[in-house]
Amino acid sequence: MRHLLIILLFFPLTILSQIDESNKVIFYIEFEKDEPMRGATLYLVNSDPPYGTNSDMEGNAELILNDNESKIQLSIIGPYVEFEVVKPVDSIYINFEKKRAYHYFNDRRVKKQRLKISY
Repeated sequence: MRHLLIILLFFPLTILSQIDESNKVIFYIEFEKDEPMRGATLYLVNSDPPYGTNSDMEGNAELILNDNESKIQLSIIGPYVEFEVVKPVDSIYINFEKKRAYHYFNDRRVKKQRLKISY
């Protein structure tokens, strides 16, 4: 009984320790320069169960990615874009006016990507 109690106490800690902060990607989404896109929906394409988030009033959003490469769909009312996230990356800046996504790791740009907006 004592061993069972110890196992039950440490089980939640082992689950929480498997979440790696290095998999957290921060997104900044803006419609045009200095105009954040509020309420944009970001989700992982083909995730089961569906997994995603929304941008806040400043255009910021966070997702925890498990794969080395993930496909993200970003949508607002009407148009949407899909793009690949290739690691290592810790933040992504998206500008709809320029139709570009800029991937950063340790405050250095590692990838620039052209976005195709679909309706």
